Amino acid sequence: MSELGTDTVAISLPVELIAALDRIVTRTGESRSAVIRELLLSKHLLGHVIQRGDSDCEVAVAATLAGMSYDAALPLQPPWTRKDGLTVKEMTRYLAVATGMPWACRKCDSSTFGADLDRPGKSACLLRSPEGNYHWIAVVDGVAHDPEFTNGSLLPVYPRADWTECYRLTVRP
Repeated sequence: MSELGTDTVAISLPVELIAALDRIVTRTGESRSAVIRELLLSKHLLGHVIQRGDSDCEVAVAATLAGMSYDAALPLQPPWTRKDGLTVKEMTRYLAVATGMPWACRKCDSSTFGADLDRPGKSACLLRSPEGNYHWIAVVDGVAHDPEFTNGSLLPVYPRADWTECYRLTVRP
């Protein structure tokens, strides 16, 4: 068995993914292979938490952003004031409790998701589907962590990039 990095594998990547990798390479000064290796081995992909029910995306997002398990994040969740999940204000407080850091909220006026999220940092984004359903996802250092999917996805190839971003929560500086 060989160690990671000693074998060379040729793969074909979408143009959008190559452009995203090049932005990271430019920003960090690392090689493409080093960036890909870091993404594959990093906590950003290994720390992806999946939701367990139809309307518990906020628990999985809080767990992902806090670096904890679903079971550890669940008891920290505040009581719902709505039947279908937490309000934006409640989610902001939930993230503060789960991460131990203050979070800021801003309403997004963009009709598309992902603007300026391909940079370092953590965000929780409330998205609206074309059908009008709402869903929380986490974005960590340009990787979208949708708790309905089994792993993270770079923003240029995130399957729900056409959904509307309604609110973005970020760690307060």
